[in-house]
Amino acid sequence: MSRIFYISPGADRDIDQQLDHFAQVNVDVALSFLDATQRTFADIAKMPGIGSPVRFHHPRLTGLRRWPVKGFESYLIFYCYSD
Repeated sequence: MSRIFYISPGADRDIDQQLDHFAQVNVDVALSFLDATQRTFADIAKMPGIGSPVRFHHPRLTGLRRWPVKGFESYLIFYCYSD
């Protein structure tokens, strides 16, 4: 079954800003980061339970999970999913 995922405008801005930063230093790294984020989103869409649960006190953040960007493990994708 195909899953639909949504990238929030804030997350999209964060990715764009990081791409801009990498591009100023090394365009190849920027392209690798873009490819890695796309592959990581695809992996999460296929297996949304792979992320580690994150616990917060705010009820709106219940069910939040995190998963590192492949090859850029200090960059995390935070996401929620429903069955």
